[in-house]
Formats: sequence, C-alpha cells, structure tokens
Amino acid sequence: MTVTEFALLKLSDAHEPLELYELLMECFEIQDTWVRKHQPELLDPPSEANLSSVYVDRSTTPHTLLITAQWSSPEAHHQWIASDENQMGFAAMKKFLAEGEDSMVLFHMAPAGLRQKGAPPKFTRPGKFEVERISIQADERPAVQENYRKFEGTLLDLKIGDSIWAGWRLENESPEVDELVVFYSQSQSPLGRTVEKLDVSHKKQVLVFEHIIG
Repeated sequence: MTVTEFALLKLSDAHEPLELYELLMECFEIQDTWVRKHQPELLDPPSEANLSSVYVDRSTTPHTLLITAQWSSPEAHHQWIASDENQMGFAAMKKFLAEGEDSMVLFHMAPAGLRQKGAPPKFTRPGKFEVERISIQADERPAVQENYRKFEGTLLDLKIGDSIWAGWRLENESPEVDELVVFYSQSQSPLGRTVEKLDVSHKKQVLVFEHIIG
C-alpha cells in the first residue's frame, strides 16, 4: 500500500536557516541516489524532482519543518531510515533541532479522499498552505470520511481539487482515536473553515507552511 510520510521537526531557536537548507538539499540528493538503487519504482518515471518535499512554518516558536514523501509501504520507508546514508544525514541534522522528546513527530498516512492514489500536492507555488491535524474518536471516522469526500468532490467539480488533500494517520497513538490530516491552499477561499465543514469534534493543531525544497 502506497503511503505518505509525514514528519514534523521543531527547529532550534538558534539554527541558521541557510546552513540548514544547504544540508537538507545535500541529504535529499543522497536519499534520491539511495532510492534509485534500492527502490527505483518510487522514482518511476524518472524525475528531476526530489522524492521528498520540505516546508517551513515560521509562525511557530520554534519554527517547524514538514517533510513529506511517498513510499510503497511504511516498511519501505523504514529501510531508508535504517540505512547508513540516512543515519549520517540525521546525525548532521541534530544540531538544528530543538531539544525534547516532542521535537520530532513521524507517521504515515493513507488517502482519505476520493483520489486513492497520489500524495499531497507539493504546494510549490508562491503563497502558503495550511495543515490541520484533527483528532477524532475512532467511531466518528466513517462520518468524517463521508463528509470530507463530499467536500473534496465539490472542489473537484469546481476544478480546484488539486488544492486539497487529506490522509488518515496509520500509526495512531491510541486505538480509540483516529487522526485526519488535511492539507489545503490558503489561496483558495472555498477551502477556509475546513474543520467546521467536516463537522468534527476537536481540532488538534493548525500549521501554516511555505515550500522551500523539493
């Protein structure tokens, strides 16, 4: 099952952005080389674009990085995580990260919408987009998914469906709780108030990102 990586990294207040971005570009070139050797189907058809995309939220204190990528399965991603190449890159990254157990969140998502293939849009155009992490009770999931798919279907009819994507978290913190992650462009006014449109009970976190790499 194709899944989408969702990694949030809190940055140190003292990090140097240019140095960090140069390191990230180097790390993702190494990642692409590894993928071409060990999991070439992920870059088929071959593309100049990186497997991973990186975004930053400068409105948070400290700033937050978001990394997304498509993998053929969580296990395939963990093969990369365990590789020497990734371990070396992550060791170099540590000095840029905030301290504490909550400095990094990593999980995988399966599509929640009508389009069951594909990852979130890359949001590479100028402007910002929002990510809403919505926690719900597990028994609410069927109704929330139905509401989201109706909402997405309306946007597809309006020819702006590429500006929204949602996925269900696969590795939940509790069997009683599900998490829906919604990505949507701030430039499309019909996408505002997404949580209210979905009629869910609790909004967990809202982040505002802009594209930097990938």
